[in-house]
Amino acid sequence: MADYENFQNFNNYQINLEDNIEMRKAITKLGNMIEKKQLEIDNLSQLYQDSKIIHEKNRKECQELSHKLIQAHSEKCNIEKKFEAEIQKIKNVDFNPQKI
Repeated sequence: MADYENFQNFNNYQINLEDNIEMRKAITKLGNMIEKKQLEIDNLSQLYQDSKIIHEKNRKECQELSHKLIQAHSEKCNIEKKFEAEIQKIKNVDFNPQKI
């Protein structure tokens, strides 16, 4: 009977050992999956940070260009007014050759 009990204990030990080995494999596999996911998260975080920097740069550049556009439009309007005023001056000048 002791031999049977020893065999059962050994058999239970073997089963537990095999289960332990399988669990270790599963834990290792899960650890690798978690590490891979963490790398993906880190990469996405870096991409997000880079895109925020690019967005901020583009926003500032857009503001500067918008300001330049407003200035150019204002200058254009001023030049057009001056041009119209000069045309009016020219129209008001009498080019009668007899007066000269």
